[in-house]
Amino acid sequence: MKVFHLFSQIGCRRFLAYLILLALFSVLPAAVWAQSPPTISKAFGAANVPVNGSTTLTFTITNPNPATDLTNVSFTDNLPAGLIIANPDSLTPDPVLGDCDSTGTTGVITPATTSISLSGGQIPANATCTFSIDVFAISGGDQVNTTDPISSTEGGTGGTATATVTVDVSDLTIAKTHTGTFQQGQPGATYTITVTNSGSATTTNPVTVTDTLPAGLTASAIGGVGWTCSTPPTLQCSRADAIDPGVSFSDLTVTVNVAANAPPSVTNSATVSGGGEVNTSNDTATDVTAIGPAPDLTITKSHSGSFTPGQTGATYTLTVSNVGSGATNATVTVTDTLPNVPNTLVPTAISGTGWTCTLATLTCTRSDVLAAAASYPAITLVVNVPGNIAPTVTNTATVSGGGEINTANDTASDPTHIGTSPLIISAQTVNLQVSRGKSVFTVLNVDASSGVAPITFACSGLPAGASCSFTPPSGSALSFQVTMIINTTGAGGAWTFPGPGDIPGLYPILMPVFGVMMFLSWRRSKKLQVRLAFALGLLLLLAVAGCGGGGNDTRTPIGTFPVTVTATSPSTGASSSTTVNLTVL
Repeated sequence: MKVFHLFSQIGCRRFLAYLILLALFSVLPAAVWAQSPPTISKAFGAANVPVNGSTTLTFTITNPNPATDLTNVSFTDNLPAGLIIANPDSLTPDPVLGDCDSTGTTGVITPATTSISLSGGQIPANATCTFSIDVFAISGGDQVNTTDPISSTEGGTGGTATATVTVDVSDLTIAKTHTGTFQQGQPGATYTITVTNSGSATTTNPVTVTDTLPAGLTASAIGGVGWTCSTPPTLQCSRADAIDPGVSFSDLTVTVNVAANAPPSVTNSATVSGGGEVNTSNDTATDVTAIGPAPDLTITKSHSGSFTPGQTGATYTLTVSNVGSGATNATVTVTDTLPNVPNTLVPTAISGTGWTCTLATLTCTRSDVLAAAASYPAITLVVNVPGNIAPTVTNTATVSGGGEINTANDTASDPTHIGTSPLIISAQTVNLQVSRGKSVFTVLNVDASSGVAPITFACSGLPAGASCSFTPPSGSALSFQVTMIINTTGAGGAWTFPGPGDIPGLYPILMPVFGVMMFLSWRRSKKLQVRLAFALGLLLLLAVAGCGGGGNDTRTPIGTFPVTVTATSPSTGASSSTTVNLTVL
């Protein structure tokens, strides 16, 4: 009754509240009495170490519980592949965990080659313990070290700890480049090879570079400052000096000749090795090279009509064309060379659309592309003609550049006739001497205007028994030379039978009388010998009567004879003559 009365006084709601409070009090001690696990942290003594270098690795273990000691504290740390324990004796403090506070704790630390572990440690409440050991770097890169979870009897299993150390190592990289487009048949094309230490440590050990050429390229040279290189076709260079991180060795230059039938694209590759590097994934460089058909520049030079002595404003026209199968890819230069004669032409202006010209040097340049089978705008050269200049001069112009290979057709010459006459002939030697039966020659200079050719030659005034010939027999150039040969006749082979009127005056009287006497003697004689003698005498008489005398002498006579040499243009009728004196000895 008392209990019921109490329940009725408290009330149903208050009773339920008491029950809830009772349940909470029964659970609360378990939550309050649960212990936290130990915590662990770690750190390397340096952020970076070189390969084969060492640093310390320090572990810190903390008991976060304010009133409870932790026992049987344990964890294991397995080192990454690039680190090993340097020396077990480097453990600090000694293998028995040292004091963490005034009460002291103990535990066993076991270092191995690639790991370190703690077992049986005891950490007082709210205390921290540390120990460290030296580690040794055996390979480069970032070495990330994470422990296994730490644990204790009271607190259970806790977390892990991670630390990272960067092991510096050299890392060689290679680059290979060229400039522009190669051309088929091009000699002396070049590649540039650059080796750089992209790592974080100075290189060690020798460094070697090997180049591998594709088909269509043939090496002619390889070299660079400080490199020792083999002789092509083997393309390998080495050096033993060291470079710091971020520094490059001096460049290597590979010189190649491009085959005339090389494909339109080739890939050249080069590889670097050594230097103490670990990473070899970036040791090869390739260079894709375009090979195009080569341009071929030619030049023509011309003028109109004939220049005259004292003329001002005479002009030459220079035209550059690309007769190759590829477009130009470099600067093109034209140079004019004035005739190398006394009182030569005097230039007053040189210009052309798109050309940059210099009058002092008679040069013009441009860098725009000239397609195959195309020509640049013409260049005009303006000159004044001195009054005392030679009758024929030759102006020359040369083109260069453009990336062409064939330079055999880069020069053009323009012989220029100067004078009022459209045709001039002169002899280099005007006084000639020759013995009878011999030959003599002289060289003739011929200068002609445009449109006069072809030009033929003849001579007159030769003595008897002499003849002339010309080599070449004709010419078509504005200025050229001809050799005239004069042949004479000498003794032995110049005798001929007499013709009518060549018989001496007594022959008509003596010969018939002599013939009658021989006939009468023949009739009276009966002997064969006598008749034969008379027959022979008659034949002799006929021979004497027929020959009559000593014959005609047609040998070239001795003396001096003026010989006229004439040059003639059959197409225009223009002609010019000169005289040489022939003395026959």
